[in-house]
Amino acid sequence: MKDLLQKSILVAIVVALSMSLLSNNIAPTLGLSLLATAVLVPLAYSIRVPRDLNSLVLHGLIVRLSAIAAVALLILPYFAARNSADASYYDNQAGVVVGLIKSGDWWQISLNAGTDIVSFVTALIYLPFGPTAVGMTFLSGLLGFVGSLCFVGAGVASLPRKNLRGYAIFVMMLPSIVFWSTLFGKESWVFFGLGITALGIAQWFRDRKWSSLLKALIGLGVVCLFRPYVALATALAFALTALVSRERKAPLSVTKTITVLLLMAPLIFFMWQSVSSMTGVTEVSGESIVGRITDQGVNTRLGGGSDVATTEVHGTREFVYQLPAGAVRLLFRPFPWEATSPLMFLAALDNLILIGILVVKHRNVMDTLRHLRTRPFAFFCVVLTIGLTVVFSTIPNLGLLMREKTQITPFLYVLAFSGNRGVVRRRMPSRRNYARVAWLSRIPDPVTLAPEGIEVSKT
Repeated sequence: MKDLLQKSILVAIVVALSMSLLSNNIAPTLGLSLLATAVLVPLAYSIRVPRDLNSLVLHGLIVRLSAIAAVALLILPYFAARNSADASYYDNQAGVVVGLIKSGDWWQISLNAGTDIVSFVTALIYLPFGPTAVGMTFLSGLLGFVGSLCFVGAGVASLPRKNLRGYAIFVMMLPSIVFWSTLFGKESWVFFGLGITALGIAQWFRDRKWSSLLKALIGLGVVCLFRPYVALATALAFALTALVSRERKAPLSVTKTITVLLLMAPLIFFMWQSVSSMTGVTEVSGESIVGRITDQGVNTRLGGGSDVATTEVHGTREFVYQLPAGAVRLLFRPFPWEATSPLMFLAALDNLILIGILVVKHRNVMDTLRHLRTRPFAFFCVVLTIGLTVVFSTIPNLGLLMREKTQITPFLYVLAFSGNRGVVRRRMPSRRNYARVAWLSRIPDPVTLAPEGIEVSKT
């Protein structure tokens, strides 16, 4: 493992040096990239995975570094020149926050969850290094890589060993996951936090250790800073899983389960307050929540080529009726013929891969669904996928859906890889077997055939 870590750090340093020489700000980019390498690459390799996956981890890092270079040197400048890159906005806002910090005007800094937090965290990073969007992209990409490895670690704790390699390939190398979790912005931080949360929850259900619960809480905290509604859905799914699921292989610890629920209650309340301040929803009622999700669908219609037709929603009943169509739009669209850009076409290929995996592994999916209560992590993934699907079901823009779906994909793939196709099936005995059983039943007991006074050998 040490040799693999050294190789990975060396490769990351070479990429960081090359990107710095090709960027406008050589010193800030190189300094931030080297710091990110020194901190995040060893952190990624601290996650225990089977030895036969070591080469796959190195290949995943190479794929990720290639994506970082492409995004930072090609894609980001292209969209920044057209004023359509979120990274440019975060970079500019971080510069403003740095000025406020240096002037001592701390009270003017906004710390609302989401965009403001991204700008504030970026400003804190810019203070010692200086502004560098390329360096932040390098940092964001490594955050996404750590998040992917955390999902692999969650698979180690919850998936059958024979299915682990396939799951690891998808969460580390799927183009949509690699691209969106590399971007400088909220996506990389949220994916990083979700990965830590998944790792902690999977290990908690396996061994019930408090260190695993601490990992889950740290991950939830990171997600809550950037997307409180995703953190709230994750916390609710975790609490429901702890309350409902039962694992056969591990003894049920009632005391620890009650403790977890008591810890999650104030945390969920705090997350709800954060969601309420962000969305304006003040009442915990179906009508208010459905109304906010419906308004989200209206506000995210951008009028471009990525918009698709959706069902108009008026009331809770119509919202429930549109959920199947909204789920298909979120999980399986765009289709290849709907792609209007190269990025959307790659997303369409991802969707075809997902559909193909679900079809090929339909027995695993059905086996997982049949045994959900005895597979807590799979239960958690199903509940979270349903919850996030409900939240995003009214969004009509396929471009935004591609971004939001990255938060769901690692949990959705658990359905395909959590089941066990090696389940023993009952088979009706053939006529030949019936005949053999009938013939053997005619043979007298060996004890009755032994001569009197001679003991029959039991072997």
